[in-house]
Formats: sequence, structure tokens, C-alpha cells
Amino acid sequence: MYKPTLFSELLKLIPRNFVSEAALEYHSDGLKNKFKTWHHLVSMLYVHFSGVNSLRTLEQSLGSYCSSLYHLGNISIKRATLSDANQTRNAGVFEQIFQKMLALIPKRQIKRQLGSLKILDSTCINLKGRGSGWTQTNSTLRCHGLKVHVGIEHESSHLWFAETSEANVNDVTVGKSIQIIPGDFYIMDKGYCDYNWWAQIHNDGAYFVTRLKQNAAYTVVSDNNQNHDLKDQTIMLSNRSPRGGKKNECVGIPLRLIHVPHPSKPGRHLAVVTNAIHLSTDEIAECYKKRWAIELLFKFLKQNVKLKKFIGESKNAVLIQIYTALIAYVLLMLYQGLSRPKSTLFEVITFIKAHLMNLVERILSPPKQTYVSRQKCMPFMGG
Repeated sequence: MYKPTLFSELLKLIPRNFVSEAALEYHSDGLKNKFKTWHHLVSMLYVHFSGVNSLRTLEQSLGSYCSSLYHLGNISIKRATLSDANQTRNAGVFEQIFQKMLALIPKRQIKRQLGSLKILDSTCINLKGRGSGWTQTNSTLRCHGLKVHVGIEHESSHLWFAETSEANVNDVTVGKSIQIIPGDFYIMDKGYCDYNWWAQIHNDGAYFVTRLKQNAAYTVVSDNNQNHDLKDQTIMLSNRSPRGGKKNECVGIPLRLIHVPHPSKPGRHLAVVTNAIHLSTDEIAECYKKRWAIELLFKFLKQNVKLKKFIGESKNAVLIQIYTALIAYVLLMLYQGLSRPKSTLFEVITFIKAHLMNLVERILSPPKQTYVSRQKCMPFMGG
């Protein structure tokens, strides 16, 4: 009789209709193809949770648990099969599954005076060595591979947005595609500097907190510096045509400019600008400091799921591994909320990796340890 493992319990959190609908839209399950999208997804999730580093290791590892992987049917995973699937199956099918699963993450209702604090940033997935020639066309000095653009809600650590792009795509280009929610605060670094987008956020009834570039042209409306050593001013941008005759729609909108101490360089400061002129200096500084939470997310992902070493070399294989890594992260959040709400996300993934293929009944009811007297364990010392 089949007995569920922790891995099978995690897989139950994925609605199968999400997979079937995505497979139907992308035509990723041919009639002659026995290795379906679901089998592919399960295999890649096993990669992320188990930490295997190659297709050969994956084949051997899954083969040793064939009796426990009932959800794979009678399919035995071969490295050649998975390699072909990584090459040919459209990565968009896994992106769609991920986007659907984002809606499953429960939102925490938190009483606060400010709107929701949403943090935007991107991280680079650097790819080097054999098979990375396709990255050269769109590489930059800092990034040789792909970018992952992410948005999180600070209060609940809710992942509400994620997208991939080429390395040379500006962060603000992706940022413009998100839906602006009135009353929310969007916290960003200098990569999202676009005056017209700032104006759009302002006109939609939301707020932005970001860095102002050193060469920005502005006029000082008032100096609000009272009992503070750092700058606190109300300003208006003055360059009406910043680039090639393009109209600056942010001109005329009062902005608050403050200086906050640099977190790692004593004596230096950061110029932070916002349209939330009603906030105090300390509140604005605190909002921007919370941007560090997204850096911790990037660190967690790169250290705990497979986002550094890839088991496929093509662009399609890399995208599949990135989106299945994000699906694995959503599963962690769902499992944390349902089973281990008092544990940190690091404690959750450590627990999962330690018990991934263990039977659930043994995890819940570990076998009792029998007491062995110390006298029986003593070595024989006779002459």
C-alpha cells in the first residue's frame, strides 16, 4: 500500500488544473510524448529540494525512490529524456504555472498607517562556461546571463511579482509593466529612475520612494531641515525635456528630498526622493531602509534552491530551472503557512531537505529510541 512522503505532500499543494491548463495552452503534452509537463515539473522540483547537481545524479536519485514517486506513474526518469525536455519544452508553460500559484499565497491582514510597502529590484543570474555562448549577445559588464525581476510586500514577505528578462533590459522597463495600486508605496533603487513613470505612480494615487541621481536638475521649494544635520527639502524637477525632446511629466509635482546615512560607508549619505511629502524624515528613511528585505530574498533563493548551478545549458533549460525555482519558493511559503507557521522560511526548507523522501507517518511519529545500558556498550578489557 502506498504511503505518502513529505515530497508528495508538497506536490499536493499544486493544483493539477494549473498544470493541465498551461500544458494545453502551450501544447507541451504531445500524444506520443510520455514525459508530460507534470513529470517534468516534479523532476525539476526534486532538483531544487534535494540539491542534486547533475542529470546523472538526478536519474540515479529518482530511480532509488521509484516506489515512492507514485505521482510519476510508470515513468522512469532518464537523463536523456529530461535533457531533451529542457531543450524543447517551452519554458512559458512553467512561467504560467508560477503566475497562477502566486495567487495561492495568503495575504496577511496587517493594521498599519501607511499603505502596503512594495519593494522592487532585480538580480543577475550569471552564466559562464560551456554552453553559455547565447548570453554574449545581450550581456552587460555586470551581468552575463539573465535577470530576474522580483517584487515583494514587506510586511508579509508576500511575493507578488516575478519576471525574467535579458541582461541588458533596464529594470524600469519591466517595472512599468506592473499594476499600480492606489495608496501603496513602491520602494526602488536608482535603476527605476524614470520621471514619467514616477508621474504615473503619483497620478494613480500611489507613492514612490527611490534614489535621486546626482545629475538631476531641480529647484528647492522649501527647506524643511529642523533640528536635523542631514538635508530635508521640498523640491520640484526643473528639466522639462530630459532626453531627446521627451516631455518630463514629473515637472510641477512637489517631491521630498532627504539625505540618509549610507549603511556601509560612514560619512556618506544617500539622496532619497519621494512624492509622499506628508511623511516625516524618519518615516521616509525607514521606508527606504526596508528595501534591504529584497536583498535577503535574493540571498535565500541563491543559497537554498538551484539558481547558481544549472543542469541544462540552453536558454530554455535555464529559464525552466528559474521558473521551477520560483514555484519551489511558492511551495515553501504555502507549506510554512499551513504546517509550520511559527518557523522561519530557512527552518522550513532545512526541514524539507532533511525529510524530503521520508514517510509522513514517520516524520509525525518518529520511532522510539530504545535505551541501551552503558555497561553493555563497554568494550571487553579482560586479559
